[in-house]
Amino acid sequence: MANKKKTEWMKKHPIVLSAAGLIVLAAVILLILWVLSGGNGPEVILGNPQTPVEHPIEINPQMQNMADPQTPEEVKTLELDGFTDRNYIEAGELENGLRITRSGSYTGTFVEDGSNSPCTDVLALIVTNESESFVELLKLAVPVGERTAYFDITALPAGQSVLVMEKTAMTYEEGAVYGQPVILLCSIPDKEFSLHTERFSFNAADRVVNLTNLTPFEISGNIAIYYKNVSNGIYIGGITYSKTIETGVAANGIAQFICENYTVAGSEIIFVLYEE
Repeated sequence: MANKKKTEWMKKHPIVLSAAGLIVLAAVILLILWVLSGGNGPEVILGNPQTPVEHPIEINPQMQNMADPQTPEEVKTLELDGFTDRNYIEAGELENGLRITRSGSYTGTFVEDGSNSPCTDVLALIVTNESESFVELLKLAVPVGERTAYFDITALPAGQSVLVMEKTAMTYEEGAVYGQPVILLCSIPDKEFSLHTERFSFNAADRVVNLTNLTPFEISGNIAIYYKNVSNGIYIGGITYSKTIETGVAANGIAQFICENYTVAGSEIIFVLYEE
């Protein structure tokens, strides 16, 4: 009885049967093609990283600014795109081994608030850290007539210089009376700021950084990278960018950071923080 019903259903639904047959045939053809190709299907990327990176560049920490800092004398002669010397502040030493190396204005991309908006003649200072300590945070105030200009610098390694723009994009005014800078805050914590090269290596492309865990031990907690923009050996902007991955990184695994402001030619990874 069952076979009779099946035969009758097949007679009544020839189109459906034909479609089913075509589907099976297509599946067989695809299987044959896959076998002939050696079984190499499309690469499936699971977990982190999510984005394939073509031709990533290996980051050599010894080729970064921190490995070859420039002296204040060298910094004084550098030509920096967008920077115009105005000399409204006398170059000289501040406290804690810090120095105002140059004062001027900057025209280009305003980075201090993360907006990357165009700017013209924004007040700018070039500050050099002549000490042997890593400056985590520096806040400066400069009297400008009846107003005050503020400059915030984060993550300035020993020996390095940074071009910092006035935090509210205050512009240069010829003829204004500029006072000497005053340090409002200088944080030099007694802790390590490192790339931990014994544990991590880095490959990168524009807007993507891949961190490889070189050890056979998993990092289960947060892991974060901190980076700055750089031009002609000078950090551009007091701002320091950071990206955090909350899922850690597997033993000998890769953690991928999508970094909107990172470019291979114009950025530098400053340090890494991680939780075991």
